[in-house]
Amino acid sequence: MLRKCLQVCILVVAVMLWVSVALAASLKVALYPYVPRIDQFQTVISEKWKSVQPDVQITWAKGWDGGYANNPRDDYDLFVFDATYLTYFKNQGWLMKLKKSDINDFDDFLPFAINGMFKDGKYWAIPQLGCTEYLIYKKDDMSLASASTMSEVVTALKRCTYHGNIPPEGTGLMLDLSGGTTNAIHYVKTLEEIRDQFPVPLPQDQSQVDNDATNNLRTILATASLRNAWYSSDVSYQRCGTGRIMAAPMLVFPSL
Repeated sequence: MLRKCLQVCILVVAVMLWVSVALAASLKVALYPYVPRIDQFQTVISEKWKSVQPDVQITWAKGWDGGYANNPRDDYDLFVFDATYLTYFKNQGWLMKLKKSDINDFDDFLPFAINGMFKDGKYWAIPQLGCTEYLIYKKDDMSLASASTMSEVVTALKRCTYHGNIPPEGTGLMLDLSGGTTNAIHYVKTLEEIRDQFPVPLPQDQSQVDNDATNNLRTILATASLRNAWYSSDVSYQRCGTGRIMAAPMLVFPSL
């Protein structure tokens, strides 16, 4: 059973630049690199594309980082990027203006996702992925099924009683805070939930750190072992366990 616990952290979007498929011999596509099993993305997209345009080959771009350090190259026909850079890319003229009628199955998108792509009377991107956290638990675990706040989830889980990466069956939380910016992002999201505002003030030194936000994160950490929370692996997206909770790579419950 899946239950969404926190809304989008970073929205990843796909943007199509102008290309005449009828005249093109190939389509150069740059996928967002930070996804699990990117080869599977390529396989599924290739098969679907071949059923629509069998005479136009896809060439997969190399070296695209999603926009964090590099700008999209001129030869990209379609590229997937972090929506943080939407306004910047738009202002640079690197995105194609889209009308609502240009986007298939428009009503399938969640309002917050598609509305985030709307600026100056046009859509500038098509939402593809949303980073979020999920609470994954067994369907007969009624204490977790009824928990709707951080405090209730922690009460159901209780304090960590194991020391390895994978919790013993029936107990514990799998938690990964190993990313280089994970702690900072979760601090901001936690403070946003506590204050019900965004943006939130960023601390310039240790004295400005919000204690309520950090204490909430410490409480979550207490439900998972230190080794588990600091888990680091090239295939961390694909790991799983037999514990009471099997969590996505990052999991927090900042709501009080």
